[in-house]
Amino acid sequence: MSIDSGFRRDLAARANALEPRAIVTADHLTENVIETVRSCFAHHDLVKVRIHAEDRDACDAAAGEIARRVPCEFVQRVGRIVTLYRPLPAPAAEAGASDAPPDAAADGEALPGDSGDPSARRASGPANERRAGRSPNERRTRRVVPRDDHGAQRVRVPRARRERRG
Repeated sequence: MSIDSGFRRDLAARANALEPRAIVTADHLTENVIETVRSCFAHHDLVKVRIHAEDRDACDAAAGEIARRVPCEFVQRVGRIVTLYRPLPAPAAEAGASDAPPDAAADGEALPGDSGDPSARRASGPANERRAGRSPNERRTRRVVPRDDHGAQRVRVPRARRERRG
């Protein structure tokens, strides 16, 4: 399994928001440690692993060993944290059984309230009717909260309270 550089870059961008799910030591990669990393891949396709190692070379060697034994694909290493990728297994489709309700439109029947035009469905409804009279700039404006020099919200104290503080 090999991933191309564009996909690798996308995976690295997704990994920015992740925290390490496993913490391992470079010189103690036992089968239990490998099984822990495998269990992380049961629910996630992208996993970060923190490796406690003496130097960069030991960390790279441990990451390669983990990727080989799990098996998964090495995405990147930042410091002592490596990102590993393995696609999630596709759910097993059982002989035509599905949890989704059957689609009435597939039988040629129109769904209730469906005119067949997707743009007509988007334009109807009370929320869109409320927005209809507004200009594009009015829809995009939002309330600006006053902030102090440090970025914290300024709280306005009513004049009566300011005078009591005295």
